Amino acid sequence: MNILDQMYFQNPWFRDSDHRPSEALLPRRKLYKAFLDHVTNTKQVTSLTGIRRVGKSTLMKQTIGELL
Repeated sequence: MNILDQMYFQNPWFRDSDHRPSEALLPRRKLYKAFLDHVTNTKQVTSLTGIRRVGKSTLMKQTIGELL
């Protein structure tokens, strides 16, 4: 599987523009608005780090759902 196939496999919103991550429906944490503002208003790379199971992937998928 080449890298483009892998990207389409791991990101279903590339294949179907109506697809939204299921996490997009979950309640937002206090950090969400500040993170979304930062990501949409900066042209720099943003790194999201933290210990296991604190919601990093959920925050990213909620952001993806918002930006789609």
